[in-house]
Amino acid sequence: MPLAVTLLCQPGLAAAAAWTASTAQGQTVRIMQDSFRMRDGYLLERIYPDGSIDPAFGQQGVTAFRLGPDNEGPATLRLDGIGRLWVAGAALGPDGRGQAVVMRFTPQGLLDPTYAKQGRSATAPAAMQARALDLLPAPDGSTWVNGLIINAEGQERSGLWRLNSDGQVDTRFADGGLWVDQGVGETEALAFEQAPDGSLALGLRRGQGDAATLEIWSLTAGQSLPQLAQRVGGGGQAAARLVWREGRWQWLDAKGQVLPISAEFAPLRSASASAADAQAPASALAPDKPPPLAEGVSAAAGAAADDSGWWWPGAALLVGLAFFWFARRRRQRRRA
Repeated sequence: MPLAVTLLCQPGLAAAAAWTASTAQGQTVRIMQDSFRMRDGYLLERIYPDGSIDPAFGQQGVTAFRLGPDNEGPATLRLDGIGRLWVAGAALGPDGRGQAVVMRFTPQGLLDPTYAKQGRSATAPAAMQARALDLLPAPDGSTWVNGLIINAEGQERSGLWRLNSDGQVDTRFADGGLWVDQGVGETEALAFEQAPDGSLALGLRRGQGDAATLEIWSLTAGQSLPQLAQRVGGGGQAAARLVWREGRWQWLDAKGQVLPISAEFAPLRSASASAADAQAPASALAPDKPPPLAEGVSAAAGAAADDSGWWWPGAALLVGLAFFWFARRRRQRRRA
């Protein structure tokens, strides 16, 4: 049974570049390569604005960690509303297949032993090979994950799944716990964000070169699957940003201008405007605008109804003339 999504707003979430995140206290948490101490190893450290390391973080200022064997490095670093650190990436599983990896650290910089297996969740959502690219943690310890899904033919598709607070895939969401983009063309995830109202937005670039388009897939409370909310094409994509503005998600170019929505979404906007007009009170309609037709009445029937009153005066005149002629003939016969 699909999960009806309940989204949680996180006003304290702060994220910067892929390997850095800023705390509410003005410190910076960052990931550093650790090729000297262990293979495929990384260091997590917290620094003050002046660049000095915080000795109260981790073990004397740093925490060493590994995503797993044959990994491509961390994809992103996020902080949640209570200061926990989350790292997303991928590694090979015991069967030699790729697994999505999500790691959680305490606000003090240590691996969180209460999460998954000693702070590390390695999953194959819906039994598919996957790489975690980004995540949006919730206060209850669960997290939404955006990543790449690799099918049997080796093709990569954008995917979305949810991990429960124990680090396991929530199989109630979408199809066995995984939503996979089925559109035409390759996609690249450019943004994964959460709005003040709790809705999620996944920003994708589809296609290459001049034919590329930008898409916004939105997931709101009560939905069990993300919906395509917007598509834009043309120029301005190189430095496009996904922002929440005026109560909706929008793509902005490098100058902060809204990128124009593609033509196929225009009929949807027109239909919405027509529906709003139909529901408006009569006083809000233009004086020269006829009232909307009743549901189920065609335009032709409406036009016929508008012209139906012209024949009543003529019919009454004909009836009167016929009655006058009949009465006159009757009087002539009596005289005869």
